[in-house]
Amino acid sequence: MRLTEKIKAITQEGQPDGYGGSIPVDVVEFETWASIEQLSTSKDIEQAQLNLPATYRVKTRKEFFEHNLIEWRGKKYSILSTPQVDFVRRSRFYTFNMTEAVL
Repeated sequence: MRLTEKIKAITQEGQPDGYGGSIPVDVVEFETWASIEQLSTSKDIEQAQLNLPATYRVKTRKEFFEHNLIEWRGKKYSILSTPQVDFVRRSRFYTFNMTEAVL
């Protein structure tokens, strides 16, 4: 497994807008390398999901949390599954699924 894709862990914080409210601002917590592959679906599901965003499986060495958004190739994604931890040759890999975020 090669970690060839650069991704960012993002959280959104409120910044005062000067009128008593706030606007969301992206804060990059960290950047890391990941292996990303699109999950395949059966033909029936594929036909039903023509308008739905694709789902990707992510493997990385850094731990992500449910409040993180992921920025990859200029788009934002949300985490769909609880990260699973794999120990391989003294290295720790985290695996989870993500889909395009609806903001």
